[in-house]
Amino acid sequence: MFYRQYWERQRQLSGLRWCRGRAGAMAGAGYGAFSVLVKKFCLNGGLRLTRAVMWGGAAFLLIPFVQHTQGIIWNAATVAALSGLVLLPTVLGFYCTTKALNALSAAQVQVSELSEPLFAALLAWLLLGELPQGGFWAGAGCIVLGIALMNGLFDACVGRKKRR
Repeated sequence: MFYRQYWERQRQLSGLRWCRGRAGAMAGAGYGAFSVLVKKFCLNGGLRLTRAVMWGGAAFLLIPFVQHTQGIIWNAATVAALSGLVLLPTVLGFYCTTKALNALSAAQVQVSELSEPLFAALLAWLLLGELPQGGFWAGAGCIVLGIALMNGLFDACVGRKKRR
């Protein structure tokens, strides 16, 4: 009986992992395509583009919200939490991304944005007192090394000219 439950649970989890993997791949492909298209169509990153994309995203997210309406208790804490979620990571991050696309290649911007977990860990440490454990440091080292390699920071040490 125990083995049957165990394997049934594993089967359910593997299906869930597959869905998450597909969703992650689609999100990554969409984000990469966006970065390339911003460069291709010479869209100047700024508040105008940020506002247009945020309104498009809000309209897209309105569909599941309307389908699954639940009461929201509006108070100062709810508004402050939602404002923090909207302003800091979403609007400011998107604005910085579109501005960076004006100065760097799409590949360099994508690799540089891999540093997001490092900043999230830093904020978690500063604001919540959480300390990273385990493989975080190995992952952080790989991220920093990847960013350095992609942006040609070691080219000067080797004597090669910077790629453009």
